[in-house]
Amino acid sequence: MRFIRSAVVRDLILSALRSISEYAKANREAFERLVMDTISDRQTQQMKESRKALADGQRRYDELDVLIQRTYEDHVAGKLTDKRFLKLFQQYKAAQEQLESELKRLADEMETMQEQTGRVDKFMALVDRYTCFDELTTPMLNEFVEKVDVHERVSVGRYKRKQGVDVYFNFIGLVELPTELEDEAPAAVEPPQERYVAVNTSFAPLGEYLSQQTENSVTLSFADVERVIGKPLCKSAFKFYSYWYPGGNRPVSNVIYNADFDVDRVDLKNQMLYLIRDA
Repeated sequence: MRFIRSAVVRDLILSALRSISEYAKANREAFERLVMDTISDRQTQQMKESRKALADGQRRYDELDVLIQRTYEDHVAGKLTDKRFLKLFQQYKAAQEQLESELKRLADEMETMQEQTGRVDKFMALVDRYTCFDELTTPMLNEFVEKVDVHERVSVGRYKRKQGVDVYFNFIGLVELPTELEDEAPAAVEPPQERYVAVNTSFAPLGEYLSQQTENSVTLSFADVERVIGKPLCKSAFKFYSYWYPGGNRPVSNVIYNADFDVDRVDLKNQMLYLIRDA
């Protein structure tokens, strides 16, 4: 899942921008070395891939030259009709023209990668133009940020997740380490081994049912849960995601938790509950 609220992204960008600008202003030489080292490491692989693509493209261009020459010779010798010759000639020339454009792009790209000395100066010129980074404005966003890469969320313990967000700046790319965003989890950071459930709870059959399961994942419809516990679920079960996550007064979710299962996902629209066994 790569979803993230735009307000959160803006806060992360502003925080990253504030940190990198403060460091750059206070440590210009160290910042320049850091950026150049980062660019150098990144470009080593890029240069390798570009050189290979350039060589492959040039080889294909030469092959097309040979094909064009043979087509012309076959036409002169009467082996190809005018119509066939014209069709092949146009195909080969169109392929060559497309290759010429790609070869030029690759050559320009490699030349650009070899001219990196001015990148830090350009970024610092942007930093020096701003005296305040208290608010992320649209002009600031356009001038400083090249792109934002949002990673998938990954689990870190029970009911806790983190999500990496990489901010790429214009001229210098990704320099800072990824900023990690933790989910707002309904459970505590360090949840107890077992949660309170009343002795006479009507949800006890659900805990017994889950304890008998041997698979690491269990999928139940809300109707399945109602059949297991022998009564209808309350309206909150169909309206609120939080109903299904452990809490102080949530017997059904606490029963699930105590049976060593976590709620991986709740689908209110289709009334489905997806559980995974606690590792």
